[in-house]
Amino acid sequence: MNQVTLLRDKLKPLLGWHGARLNFLALFLIALVRVRTVNLVELATGFRSDAQIAYVYGDREFIGKEWLSYLMLEPVIPFRLRIKSNNKIGSARKALSASVIFAHLQPGQTESLSGRKLVWRRSVYFSALRLEDGELLVVISPDPTGMAISDYATR
Repeated sequence: MNQVTLLRDKLKPLLGWHGARLNFLALFLIALVRVRTVNLVELATGFRSDAQIAYVYGDREFIGKEWLSYLMLEPVIPFRLRIKSNNKIGSARKALSASVIFAHLQPGQTESLSGRKLVWRRSVYFSALRLEDGELLVVISPDPTGMAISDYATR
């Protein structure tokens, strides 16, 4: 058993998280011990993984206006961020919650809005998927790809 597996197995009963989050935390903690620093650039070199980081991924807990503003500074950092379904999407004049805009989606259906729309006063592209349990998954990205949902699924 390697260090990541051992640490993940010890953390699982304490945190109750799913495998991907536990795996990340174990990798992060081991990398931190290896490089003995909190400099994130140096810390990234301590990760021993085959992962290729194509986008910055973020779940609903890790997003917000400041974070989005930072990612959109020039040069824009490619991202796929999930937002809450109650976040407002729209223009400077009118905005509706994502749950209203995508209310028509049936389980398994996806939709990408045409053109940029505003969220937190930032102009981004929106894609949504109605999950099998009825929950709405809404992903924002800086580019008009129709792949934002599938990209996000690889996180």
